Amino acid sequence: MKKSHMIECPWCEAKVESGYKHCPECQNEIVEFEFNSENSIDSIPIRGWLLFYNATCIISVFLICYSYYLIIRAGISNVEWTKQLVFLSSYNVMHLICLIATLILICRKKKYAPKVIVGLEILNLIPFGVNFFMSYESAIQSSLMTGVSVKVIWIGLWVCYFLMSKRVKQTFVH
Repeated sequence: MKKSHMIECPWCEAKVESGYKHCPECQNEIVEFEFNSENSIDSIPIRGWLLFYNATCIISVFLICYSYYLIIRAGISNVEWTKQLVFLSSYNVMHLICLIATLILICRKKKYAPKVIVGLEILNLIPFGVNFFMSYESAIQSSLMTGVSVKVIWIGLWVCYFLMSKRVKQTFVH
């Protein structure tokens, strides 16, 4: 027989007696918690928007790897290595490392992970700005500006999510 105890709803922070499947206050699903040897609540599993964020990171890793595959397939010597292509290739390598680091941080669920992920996301804005100024005079500036705008909004949303979400705070507790 399990000992009854109070837990906190991960969504509205109401005190709920263990055993409830849904919070009586907000009606959201109560995540099943397990107790470790020290009798403390384990972190919430990666679900919802965190799972979506993970999926976008994994897709980005595959797209970057595929772009390098296409360059290698075309023949590295056949590619016209302009200053901008060298910069973009360097950025993609840095971005790939940041994505892999982000995925590892999320899987380990360390308490400092959200702040590091925010830093990595902001770090990824720098090359977009540099790329924009490198192609300032080119005809593709308007489409590049649209890409930069979308990237800034995308990163801004994730930064807010990782800094302010209750779910994030409760997931990264180790």
